[in-house]
Amino acid sequence: MRRRQPPPGNGDDLSGAFAELAERQERAMRIRRRLRWPAWLDRRVVAVLGIAVVALISDGVRRENREFSASLDSVSGSAMVHRPGGAPEPASPGQVLSSGDVVTTGLASQATIRYPDGSVLTLGGDTTLEVRLIEYNRGGGWRDRSIALRSGQCWTTAGPGFGNGSELKVHTPSVVAAVRGSTISVAHDAISQVSRVCCSEGEVLIWGRIGSVSLSAGTESSAVAGGPPAMAATIGEDAAGEFARHTELRVPPAKNPLLRRVESDLNRFLDPLLTVLGIGRCSWGVGSSNSARRTGALESMRRIHTALQSFSTFPETLNPTTLEELGLGADVAKRTVASFRGNAIDSYECDEPASAFRVTARAKDRASTPIVATTAGVHLGTP
Repeated sequence: MRRRQPPPGNGDDLSGAFAELAERQERAMRIRRRLRWPAWLDRRVVAVLGIAVVALISDGVRRENREFSASLDSVSGSAMVHRPGGAPEPASPGQVLSSGDVVTTGLASQATIRYPDGSVLTLGGDTTLEVRLIEYNRGGGWRDRSIALRSGQCWTTAGPGFGNGSELKVHTPSVVAAVRGSTISVAHDAISQVSRVCCSEGEVLIWGRIGSVSLSAGTESSAVAGGPPAMAATIGEDAAGEFARHTELRVPPAKNPLLRRVESDLNRFLDPLLTVLGIGRCSWGVGSSNSARRTGALESMRRIHTALQSFSTFPETLNPTTLEELGLGADVAKRTVASFRGNAIDSYECDEPASAFRVTARAKDRASTPIVATTAGVHLGTP
C-alpha cells in the first residue's frame, strides 16, 4: 500500500509564487534587452506616460478648437448680431462669434471683439461687418482670418500670440487690406464707395481691383471701387487721434506658459496622425491631409481657369471673394474660394488687351502652397 503524499503547505505555495514571479521578471528583462528598453520602463511607467500624453493632446486640441471663434469683449450703445439662418439678437459681452456671423452697430455706438490669441477688432458707430473666416492650422501654426467691412469703420491690431505666417484680411467693396502683425483702421463709405486704410504700426498691403500699394507705420491710402489705391501719404491728424483714443488696441505682452508650449509642439508634431484621424477642428474631417487640401485648391483653381477660358475677352477685374464676374453662382463661388487661404484668391492680373490672365491663391495646407492659373493652365507655385 502506497503512502499518500502530504498536501502542499504554505512553504510550497510561497516557493511556487516566487518561482513564477522570478520567471516573469526574467521574461520581462529579455523583452527589454531585445527592445533596448531601460530597466525602469515597466508597464506601469508606460501606462502613466501614455495617460499623460493623451491628456496633453486632449487639452491641446481643446485650446486649438477655441481658435475657431472670437467673443464680444465690450459693447457701448446699440449693436446686433446676425447669425446665418437665425434671427438678429442684441449684442452683449461674452457672446461667441464664428465664421459667417454679422455684427452691426448703431449711431454713436461701439463693439469690441477679442480673439483667443489676444488680437482685437473694434467696430465704430453705424458699421456693418461680417466675420467671414476664423481658422487655425495646427501643423503650420498659422491663423487665417477674414472680415468684410460693408460700411462704417473698424480698427484692428494683431495680438502677441498671432504667430508668424498668420494673416488677417479686411475686405471692403473697394480694397483688400492684408494685415500681419499690424495696427490699422479701415473705413468704407457705402454711398461714395471710397475705402480708406490707415496704418499706425507695422505694415499693411492694400489691393484695389487694379494695382496695389504697401503702407508702413504712419501712412494711409484710399481707393474707389474699381480703381487703384492711391499712393501712400502721411496719416491724417484725425486718424492719428482716433488711434490714440482706442486704448483697447494696446495689447499686453504675450503670456505663453510652459504647458501651452508643450501641448502646441506635441500636437504640431502629431498633426499628420491627428489630421488623418479627424481629431479636432483643425483636422477638418477624417482623411483631410495636407495633400488632400492641395488637391482641393487645385480643383478650385481649375474651376476658375475653365470659367475664364470661356470668355472671348477676359474680365479686367475679378472680385477676390465672390468671383461674381465669372458667373459661377453664389453657392459654387463660395465652395470654390473655401479651398483657399482667407477664403479668397490672392490676386488677379489681366494684360491690357485682355488676352492673358494670371490668378494666384494659396492652399490651406501646412505650407500654404501657392496655386497659379494662367492662360497656359494651372500649376503649383513655389512656397
